[in-house]
Amino acid sequence: MRCFGVTSLLFLLSGLPSYSQFLSVGIKAGVPFIDAYSTLATSGAPAVSAFQDHFIVGPTAEIHLPLHLSVEVDALYRRNGFSVVGNQSLAGYDIKAAASNWQVPVLLKYEAKLEPIHPFIDTGVVYRRVGGFSESKFITTALCPTTGCPPTLSAPTSKANTAGYAVGGGVAFKLLHLRISPEVRFTRWLTEAYTAPFIKAGSNQADLLVGVTF
Repeated sequence: MRCFGVTSLLFLLSGLPSYSQFLSVGIKAGVPFIDAYSTLATSGAPAVSAFQDHFIVGPTAEIHLPLHLSVEVDALYRRNGFSVVGNQSLAGYDIKAAASNWQVPVLLKYEAKLEPIHPFIDTGVVYRRVGGFSESKFITTALCPTTGCPPTLSAPTSKANTAGYAVGGGVAFKLLHLRISPEVRFTRWLTEAYTAPFIKAGSNQADLLVGVTF
């Protein structure tokens, strides 16, 4: 019985990757495909503009498992924001906001062992932390006493912690001692991170990412 148990344990361990292949660490960078905010087009809407830094960067780690599976965890940083400047009918209304955006996806990945490239797909959940708004306020000008400030505008609100789910796919290949893995990843957010009149945070996100690990 003891011999059978030892044999079974050795068989299971033989299916695991070697220690050098068990954990990959490195960096992941990329660019977004979709704007983080969109304009709510209404009659008499003020001038609205949105921006985002066209880079994504952060550390990545991947735990390799049997059956061509692995678990990937990233910590990706990006920065975006928007401005809303009141027109004549909305005199005195002004919002400017810029925020730091950290996203931590935890993904289950399946990778086909084809040579020289390894196609893969992944899916999982994503935690998002949005904070560090540099400015977010209303500005009341001297025109309000004569023209009347808009009574229906509500203050902007933000949710620092939100979550969503992601799905993606790409290929991995070796370059010297490095592992390169370009990927297209789509994320769907379940809750808006920031809401304000005339502006809406997007629920969909698409990114082109490239991981470099060793």
